[in-house]
Amino acid sequence: MLTDVDGGETWSFAAWINFTALSNSRARLVALYNDGGATEKTVTRTTITSGFIQIKLENESVPAGATQVTLKLQLESTA
Repeated sequence: MLTDVDGGETWSFAAWINFTALSNSRARLVALYNDGGATEKTVTRTTITSGFIQIKLENESVPAGATQVTLKLQLESTA
């Protein structure tokens, strides 16, 4: 997902994930800013067994010069 932002703004990003088929999993939410230096901020949730979980980056300050951020959700089985 691509979102327009401005340097210096404060944003929070979140995603809900429902784990039903994986016995042990890891989820990662990545915010990749186009600030000229490819600044990346990541949060990882581990030891997820089943059900709904929320993964979020809260109160993130947008790097100077950034005009867009790409959000990536990564899911991985650890079993």
